Amino acid sequence: MKELILASYIKKYFLFVVLFQTLSFSIIAQSLENQTKPSPLTEVTSDVVFSSERFTITFQPDGKITSLKLKDGNEVLLSTNRSSMYIILMSGERIELNKIFRSGDQLIFSTADEKLMASFNINITPTYISFDMVDFYGNFPAGAKLEFELNARPSMKLMAFDYISTLRKSGNSSTLTFEHVWDRYKRDNLLGGFVMYAFANEVEEDESILQAWGNEAIPHPKVSGVWNYDRAKQWVEEWEEMFSDQSVMYIRPQSVEELPLFEPYIKQSAVTTINFFTDVWHGGFWPDNTLNWEVNGVFQNQAELESYALQQREHGRSINLHYVSGGIGKRDPLYAQENLSDELATWVEGTLDQSISENDIILTFKPKEAWYKPPSTLSQETEIFGQLTESLPTFFRYEYLQIGSELMRISEIQKDNTTDLWQITLSNRSINGTLRSAHEEGEIVKGIVSPYNTVFVPDNYSDLFDTVAKNYARLVNECQVSNTLFDGAEIHVYNGRWGFEKFAQTVYENVDHPVLVRTSNGAPPNAGYMEYKINRTKKFLQSPVGDHNIGRTSIRLERLSTTDKGVIKPSSNMLAAQFMLSSQAAYNGSNFSVLRPDPMFGITLEEFQQYGKTSEMLSLLPKWKTINKNLTDAQRQSMLETHTMYKNRLASNTAFELRDFENEDDFLIYPIKMMGENPADISDDLSYGLFHMLQEDGMYVPKVEMSFDESKTLINPYKDQVPQFQMRFMFGEGVVVDPSIQIGNQILRVNTSVELSTSSTSYIEYRGGDKAGVYDKNWNLIEEVEVTISGDFIAINGENEITLSSSNSSTAEVELLLFTEGEPFAVAKGSKDTSLKELKFDGVNFEDLDNNLDQFTHHLPWGTTQTPDITAVANDANATVEILSEEDVIYPTIIKVTAEDRRFSKEYIINYDVEGGYANANILEISIDNQKVEEFEKDKLTYDLYGRWREQPTFKVTLEEKNASYNVNYPQSGGTLHVIVVTAQNGSTKSYYLYLKEGDDPTSSHHQKENIKVYKSNENTLEIKSDSDLKGNILLIYHLSGQKLLQKELDGTRIQLPFSSKGIFIIKIIDQHSSDVRKVVF
Repeated sequence: MKELILASYIKKYFLFVVLFQTLSFSIIAQSLENQTKPSPLTEVTSDVVFSSERFTITFQPDGKITSLKLKDGNEVLLSTNRSSMYIILMSGERIELNKIFRSGDQLIFSTADEKLMASFNINITPTYISFDMVDFYGNFPAGAKLEFELNARPSMKLMAFDYISTLRKSGNSSTLTFEHVWDRYKRDNLLGGFVMYAFANEVEEDESILQAWGNEAIPHPKVSGVWNYDRAKQWVEEWEEMFSDQSVMYIRPQSVEELPLFEPYIKQSAVTTINFFTDVWHGGFWPDNTLNWEVNGVFQNQAELESYALQQREHGRSINLHYVSGGIGKRDPLYAQENLSDELATWVEGTLDQSISENDIILTFKPKEAWYKPPSTLSQETEIFGQLTESLPTFFRYEYLQIGSELMRISEIQKDNTTDLWQITLSNRSINGTLRSAHEEGEIVKGIVSPYNTVFVPDNYSDLFDTVAKNYARLVNECQVSNTLFDGAEIHVYNGRWGFEKFAQTVYENVDHPVLVRTSNGAPPNAGYMEYKINRTKKFLQSPVGDHNIGRTSIRLERLSTTDKGVIKPSSNMLAAQFMLSSQAAYNGSNFSVLRPDPMFGITLEEFQQYGKTSEMLSLLPKWKTINKNLTDAQRQSMLETHTMYKNRLASNTAFELRDFENEDDFLIYPIKMMGENPADISDDLSYGLFHMLQEDGMYVPKVEMSFDESKTLINPYKDQVPQFQMRFMFGEGVVVDPSIQIGNQILRVNTSVELSTSSTSYIEYRGGDKAGVYDKNWNLIEEVEVTISGDFIAINGENEITLSSSNSSTAEVELLLFTEGEPFAVAKGSKDTSLKELKFDGVNFEDLDNNLDQFTHHLPWGTTQTPDITAVANDANATVEILSEEDVIYPTIIKVTAEDRRFSKEYIINYDVEGGYANANILEISIDNQKVEEFEKDKLTYDLYGRWREQPTFKVTLEEKNASYNVNYPQSGGTLHVIVVTAQNGSTKSYYLYLKEGDDPTSSHHQKENIKVYKSNENTLEIKSDSDLKGNILLIYHLSGQKLLQKELDGTRIQLPFSSKGIFIIKIIDQHSSDVRKVVF
């Protein structure tokens, strides 16, 4: 996994920390002597002034900006000592464009000798002034950069148009750089431009950006109709609606069939997005023998991925895909092997100076330009060589050579300085499945770059480049993926940083719905993705936004670390999870997410099942979301003040623990700190004193390493109190009997024996009271045991002498987390409002909506068979609405509204009445052998009927709809079940189940027994409780349609069953003498 390397490089390279080699100014990329300059061309001899409604800018004839005044007259320009437009050569030499010309609406910056000129169209609007580059005139030096510099107060900003013009800031100085101007005619490369705007507040800044976005040549998404200012505003609103909640769960199913089993975890966490890493949707990290954008992993094709994405959309969720930029696999079926593309990125190009046979391994190469020189090494080269104009990072490899459709591997290059020819020695011919052949003098020869020696890269100017970017965008569109992610962004920078920016921009311009974006180092691209520049959308991207593990909780089992080789790291700690989620809330973030902390970042079903705190952790996510909405500014600030940075990681000595008491209207947030040693005593490893995270290792809690029969002085930062603790028993042999903690003369003894293991650890946790929990290595509860306290067991504020001991004088090693808590603050659980504001059927308002009722009837015209399209809006914007609906109108629709305070919810049941009874399959009355079934109800489907029945009873059935029909299915010999199947006019059916049993009814069969309770314990669990053992009872679950879904023999007094289906269900519990029937809504 290369992400640490990638992120480190991107951060450096994207700041233009590059090495230059001095080359002669005469080296040019192309001759432009025949260009026609703008005409008429008038030299400026006095100041040039441009004025918008918000500011005025003044240029002197020598190109210097001499004034930059806001509309109130305030001067915001800070420096006037240099020309604003200049060229930086590869050597670092600066060439001033210190003469100005005018030509119509164009402003032309020129060198004093008028041999180099850059022309710009100037567009003056009320909110900004734009400089759109028309062309550059003259022989622009290869490797040079055209730059525009502005040194002004923060109320004045520049904004680049696109991938070729990028902006960097240092203090009050802004520098706009135009890259690869010498290559501007290759495949219609953009010329770039920039916007200058002033603002007094965020609203004004957003207005300037939106106006420019809607009217200038700034990249925008693919939308139907005209792109303009109004459409840009609409797009921002759509983006806000999509990403006000960016919570994500990373999952790693082993098969498509496993996906439904993740649903209970997804629902409990209330995330809005499901993330799949490359191994799930693409089959590996880098592409190899598949197309760059091809779906080929757990999802075997795009249709399977689209189907799952659609299912998630129906639940109000979306999917994210981890993508590794535009690499071409070395065994790509269309662009490698025998189909080797001639549009791969190169580090040198030229021709074959002499013909070679099929077997020759030495060839003579004539580079395209005499000044090209070979690399000193084929890997980890740090100098400029070949056609490159910048040094490249060391992960690029240069050992591949392409002639025609044959790929070869280079072992050595020697340059003849007399002839400028290169002698290239090959170690292999026809590699990677390409075809070996003879090659003629004059054939084109290319040196191919390979980042990480893993993939090839499309040439930045090629059709292949566009093909890859656009096909990735097509995948994002067709699967409604809610992110564009560019891991490995650096593979495109072989020809300058702009290569990646062009790739990201091309994707953005072909995406048709709002997306988030991230690169290897967590930052968005500079080109496009304007949502990351507009203040009103940036508020949803508050740091930490969830780059890797920052501010996001993670589930890991106890296992070997991916960063500290050979070290077994503990499973996830709930106090660390509270720290991560509270940090997200402190920053007013929107990424309350859960993932595996290390590659491939997706949590497997096995990990969810084996981690003992899964349910507890997932339930925190929606609660912290609610807290985030209701925190006061003062509360948020108090949390932020505890934060610091430790080795470039977000860290704190305080975790804020959410405690949710069922009968309280507020969450209580407790600050928790570990009792630790004096910082002076642990200066070599402060991580033991801080909550923090480490990429690919997850969440850390402060701890103290101790052994039994050892004492240490630990500091309680809070008031005197009974401390709480977690004790991790490290690897070893033997038993620890009655582990105890002594504070002074006070002792807390845990009355248990802990057996040590050489292969795993275990835990004891004490959270107050007279009980402690004993847990295995992954926090599964083994047992609850009693504790015995001698004295008050109080940790005083300040220093405390802490001693570990045991009844058998064990010397086992432990990690001790001894902690105390400060005063809590309260945060409201939110509104209890479960009412509906609006209910629509097929877009038409339902006029009979009454929030005092929980059942409604919606009338439909004759002939209707399908349930209408339903939309429901809660009165409280923070409430959630879930619509459970079947396709056929014979089934009711359930609308569940869960209040912001998730303790409160209400279900509205919609029944459908089709005019003319078209779908009516109800029975009004049943008589058997001329005896009316008194307990019959049309919506009750199952009956136990006792009596003296004929061998084949006679049924008389009265139907609610005269055009319906019925049929009685009699049991086989000895059976008691008679099924009446009613067929409605539309062909739909409804079944009634009648068990005709001989004799008198020994119990009240159809009345619910008081000693049995049947209810939903949560959204995905059916719970049955009984005062007596239910062993021998049979549980039957039926859909309202009569379809039997489950039959199970019961045992015990409390039964919990996972149940993820939605709708109204009949629950029946029967024994030898009676049956108990309930209706439950899921």
